[in-house]
Amino acid sequence: MRKRLFTLAVVLASLPTIAHAATLTTDFGLVQNTGVLLCDVINVGKKPLDITIERLDAAGAIKQTATVSVAVGERSTITEVANGNIGRYCRFSFAGPGKNVRASMCIAPPQTASCAVVNSAR
Repeated sequence: MRKRLFTLAVVLASLPTIAHAATLTTDFGLVQNTGVLLCDVINVGKKPLDITIERLDAAGAIKQTATVSVAVGERSTITEVANGNIGRYCRFSFAGPGKNVRASMCIAPPQTASCAVVNSAR
């Protein structure tokens, strides 16, 4: 019996580990003509992360994508200036638990330097 348990333990230990991946998504938001939309992510984990940032339309079609290396405590952003009134949301994907990043979508109205709407990713 002990030999079987030992054999089982050896087999289980030799199996590849499963990498955990997280995907965070913001709510959908509307951007007015010439307004600015930002998909923003900050690495609050303990090691650098490769993060894929995507900006999507209402149908789920990817309008922009970027994979960026984000150091601990640093941030990265992709930006779009609206050409007409548009609807968008942001998606952030990376290896590791979701608690390692803070991500959001910022919508700044035309000719405004600050966000009027911020949607946190979850």
